[in-house]
Amino acid sequence: MLERGAVIYYSRGTEYFAEELREIRPQCDILVPRVFEKIYNEVMAKVKEMPEKKQKIFNWALSVGLQAAPYFMAAKRKPPLLAVKYAIANKLIFSKLKNALGLDRVICWGAAGAPLAKEIHDFFWAMNLQVRKGYGLTETSPVLAVDGSPKIRPIKSDGWICPFPETKIKIADDGEILAKGPQLMKGYLNKAEATKEMFTDDGWIKTGDIGVLDNEGYLKITDRKKDIIVTAGGKNIAPQVIEQRLLIHPFIEQIAIVGDARKYIVALIVPNFETLTQWAAAQGISAPSNEELVKHPDVRKKYETIVNEVNQEFGKVEQIKKFTLLPQQFTQETGELTPTLKIKRKVIQRKYAAIIEEMYKE
Repeated sequence: MLERGAVIYYSRGTEYFAEELREIRPQCDILVPRVFEKIYNEVMAKVKEMPEKKQKIFNWALSVGLQAAPYFMAAKRKPPLLAVKYAIANKLIFSKLKNALGLDRVICWGAAGAPLAKEIHDFFWAMNLQVRKGYGLTETSPVLAVDGSPKIRPIKSDGWICPFPETKIKIADDGEILAKGPQLMKGYLNKAEATKEMFTDDGWIKTGDIGVLDNEGYLKITDRKKDIIVTAGGKNIAPQVIEQRLLIHPFIEQIAIVGDARKYIVALIVPNFETLTQWAAAQGISAPSNEELVKHPDVRKKYETIVNEVNQEFGKVEQIKKFTLLPQQFTQETGELTPTLKIKRKVIQRKYAAIIEEMYKE
């Protein structure tokens, strides 16, 4: 950005982000996946409020966009019939949606800091908004892998990215991603022990992330090594995969899954109170505060349905057996979130220890 002489804007925070997008109409953004999730959920919530006829038009346009997305990702020409359908979908829906959101000038978006769910990735590509995934560490300056050049290596959905030029990636026996390349740090200043711990004996940097490589050399990050849950039965569970699936749902704002050394996993769920309040009003549910709302039996049943539906997509040991709805959000100020909006699992486990213990009572 600096090299190209770009004007750089800094957001005041997530509560102002939608307003700032419309005001600035940026050409390029670098965002954490949680921001993409919030935009996606807000759009889909608004669609559900539309008259049935408009919903059908939107859903048709989205299905056309999803058919076109692989051609955009591979920089290939769309088949003639699909091209005609897409032109109509763009005129009726996508161009208007991009204008309304402040995305009409976007050339490229960068997504980094956590894995980006396939549904959300493909949703933006369906509007021909390039979402380029990236991965790395401060200690690797910072890029290790990115979405490649479409004409050389097609962009993939579901988190797959390509190692950066001159960068080697391999997976350790325990699943940790190891890397070598010219962008690796020499070491931490005046911290010889910490530097030694960061590298293998043969010079590969330890990323602290768990991932896999496919047979084409694409990398996929599945979780943080320190976040992996090992149940009492010795099963390894990657909580971020389950959390990402639930975060797509418009009724869920935040979620933290725990279960280390336990028989099963449980979840602390922060509802999307804007969506939940609207739903509750439509159901005739009266609750003057978030505390009362999350305790209402009908609200509880609604979230049981959501969790049970998502559980069907996972194996038995990965299914959430119990959950608690929280009346307040996790925040940076209270120490539960990192600056990139990732949850601090250990902090949450300490802070909500009593609630978690209650869920493990037989």
